Amino acid sequence: MYKKSIEDPAGFWSDIALWEFYWKQKWGDHIYSENLDVNKGNIKIEWFKGGITNICYNCLDRNIDVGLGDKIALHWESNEPGFDAHLTYSQLLHRVCQLANYLKSIGVKKGDAVIVYLHMLLELPITMLACARIGAVHSVRTPSCT
Repeated sequence: MYKKSIEDPAGFWSDIALWEFYWKQKWGDHIYSENLDVNKGNIKIEWFKGGITNICYNCLDRNIDVGLGDKIALHWESNEPGFDAHLTYSQLLHRVCQLANYLKSIGVKKGDAVIVYLHMLLELPITMLACARIGAVHSVRTPSCT
């Protein structure tokens, strides 16, 4: 696999993308294009241009669809003994959908930017997945612990 990833990165990533992810719409002819030379124009890298997927669907729904709904998806370990927690794929999907629906109800929509400022709690990945589910771009900042 390593050899193929080096010698044929487009083929390597195409195979992984086709077998490992759900695609609502497959990408066009090119797996990726790039310009890393400022002398040739703006720097840009594009992967799977024209393809449509939803990373939240790939993380949660697909796992539930294959029977993993009762398996642990997230395990959170507290700094304080006795406060650890976990969520199954089904529980996580429920929480993600709740937050995604709330975000939509306050006007957040596809393409909007959401800044997330949270400690490392279960709510952080829930929020990130909720943003991804509705197509909102998110940026995460965690408070420093001193």
